[in-house]
Amino acid sequence: MKQAFNLYFLYCKNLQCKNSIFHQMVEVQIPFTIENLMATHTCTCCGKPLVSAVNIDINRATEEVNQKFIKTNYLNN
Repeated sequence: MKQAFNLYFLYCKNLQCKNSIFHQMVEVQIPFTIENLMATHTCTCCGKPLVSAVNIDINRATEEVNQKFIKTNYLNN
């Protein structure tokens, strides 16, 4: 019996790259494995590291938390 596998989508965030999410929105599809999650994948067009939608969401949430933490500490000093 064939086992279905999930795909992991990666994107280039380089503003100057023609394949980035800002231009052609090229998706790189790779199998969703531990090895692929831990590896650094690069754009074949510009050579910059690729990111996933999950990476983008985590970074955005982390930035929001850091901004709130900085504001809270500033007000308490």
